[in-house]
Amino acid sequence: MEIKLEGVEKIPEILKSVNELKELILNSGLIKEWYTLEDTWKAKGGCSLSTFKNNRFFQCKGGVPDGLVNGRRVWNKKSVEEWIMITDEKLPEYHQKYKTGAVRK
Repeated sequence: MEIKLEGVEKIPEILKSVNELKELILNSGLIKEWYTLEDTWKAKGGCSLSTFKNNRFFQCKGGVPDGLVNGRRVWNKKSVEEWIMITDEKLPEYHQKYKTGAVRK
């Protein structure tokens, strides 16, 4: 018994289109530029949200926002990309760099 699947030959063409669309989106600037406190917490993870909110030491730029969007504190993509690579051991240096005043509780 032979099974014939219709449209199988179109799979490589469809995958190419999907990859092209993905590259277009990534290169078009449609990726998020501003991140809320909750967004940064999700990106880095590792502790409870309440601990994160109550301890500026663990927050991007010590909780000092890059700006406000719709009345909420936000950090730009560049700030978040830098901060997300920082481990707890390097946080004191990071806070000195930005003069955040945040200290570990």
